[in-house]
Amino acid sequence: MDMTGAGDRALLDVLCQTADAVWEIDLPRQTVQVWQELDERQKPCVQLPLEQALQRAESRVSPVDRPRWRAVWTQIRDREDPATGGGAELHFLRGTAQCGGTVQWRRCAEGHVWLTARCRAPEADSRLEDEWLCHHFGAMPLPAGVVKVLFDREGQPADLLFCRVNLALCQLLGQKETRQLEHRPLLEVLPEADLLWLRMCHRANTTKRPQHSVRYSQLLHRYLEIWTYPLDGERCGCVLQDVTREVEQEGQLKESWQRQVLLLKNTTDAVFQYDLARRTLFMSEGAAQWCRPLPTVPDMPWGLLERGMIQQAGAEALRQVIGHLEAGGESAGCDILARLAPDETFGWYNVTFWRYRDRNSGSWQVMGSFKNIHQEVLRREQLERAAAQDPLTGVYNVATGRRLVKQQLKQHPGGNGHYNALFIIDLDDFKGINDSCGHHTGDAVLQEFVCALQRAFRSGDIVYRLGGDEFAAFIGDLQRPYRVVDRVSRRLLNDLSREDRCGVPVRASIGVFIGGGPLTYEQYYKNADRALYAAKERGKNRVVVVEDNLF
Repeated sequence: MDMTGAGDRALLDVLCQTADAVWEIDLPRQTVQVWQELDERQKPCVQLPLEQALQRAESRVSPVDRPRWRAVWTQIRDREDPATGGGAELHFLRGTAQCGGTVQWRRCAEGHVWLTARCRAPEADSRLEDEWLCHHFGAMPLPAGVVKVLFDREGQPADLLFCRVNLALCQLLGQKETRQLEHRPLLEVLPEADLLWLRMCHRANTTKRPQHSVRYSQLLHRYLEIWTYPLDGERCGCVLQDVTREVEQEGQLKESWQRQVLLLKNTTDAVFQYDLARRTLFMSEGAAQWCRPLPTVPDMPWGLLERGMIQQAGAEALRQVIGHLEAGGESAGCDILARLAPDETFGWYNVTFWRYRDRNSGSWQVMGSFKNIHQEVLRREQLERAAAQDPLTGVYNVATGRRLVKQQLKQHPGGNGHYNALFIIDLDDFKGINDSCGHHTGDAVLQEFVCALQRAFRSGDIVYRLGGDEFAAFIGDLQRPYRVVDRVSRRLLNDLSREDRCGVPVRASIGVFIGGGPLTYEQYYKNADRALYAAKERGKNRVVVVEDNLF
């Protein structure tokens, strides 16, 4: 992969200046030219075999994001994929720290692919805190609201529209009730208002990053600390604080903490503090009065594992989170299986840590929370299963089945004595059952037929509905394909012949294609469908096998 062209050299120079890692992938030769790495900027380039480069890159991706990285890599290697480029949001490992970032790729001529990675600064990963603040700002002691930037005819930011505010913001701006501000422009409420707030909101939306400023307001005669952060592209979240009277700051912080305690009491199951130096989790003084008690746990996260409060996978996830905090991260969290008492069963919890600087001592402190999200996880998994299943029969739908078979073909393409088999199974004369017995009986027949399919095939085989009365099944990585195909087909046909389904006789024709080389899903499907057609032509209720000239 020698880059000699001036255009290629110019492109490489630009990529190396704008990205943290730059790869040039040669798919035909199965090699990778590493021009720049995450932790090795400006060092001499090296050339690696493709598989070695894949392992090297994966080691620099956070374990949580490695499935997403593999999906990107699969798309890059699929030369039949029509996409010319793509990317994904990932977290990278840089030393002992994690940082958010993006990986992008673009396909070039002759099987070459450019791959770049860019890292964000650690503070760019404060999205979790922003979402939490936006959700609860109505009860916060600090002035907070959601505003929308209004533009003039030339497309320049001209005013702010209050979408939602809390009472603290109303009082700060001289209003008594929230309805006096909501759905009104800033300059209508305060015609002489300082437009710094407007510029900060516009900058937060355009840069997608929080903005912060401390400014004296001539209109309000106070120093205001203003935070703005983007929400959905048009609206912006805002938090303001009156910092005029420094001598009253301690009292304001105590009051703020009490109100936040009320919020945490109603939104979390347990709140804790964490000693970074001693790696010890403990409860805040008095916290047991308003949330579930937790023991003092040294040697985090392994101390939780020894007490049976989490499992091994949860300990590994918490180790990554704690490592992120120790490296200077502002906040981090993960979803793990846990239990807060020995007599409980394990359930899904969101564990979140926040790092903050104590205003009195100046030292860094960490607090966190456990929130039970078990029902949310179960609902999400149920929705994912429903999206992958055929609603009538419960087997995979055609889209999911096709995707899973393609994945299997990539992992086990066949060859060297290993084969794959695709079955297409069609119920004989099913239209007659619908016409004579009704669609209700037809649906019941399909459901009974799927039970027969599941008895014939193994639980690890891929069984899915193509549509109507036609089904498919895939068995991968076979060493004696004919014996397996014959056994499965006989088992299914004999099962159907022993008794009628729903009072009507049910028979099926089976077409099978056995492949032993790097063939596509479409080639498997076309040949299996050809075999099914032959089975129908030869009198139905039989199996016909088509092979890839293997035997």
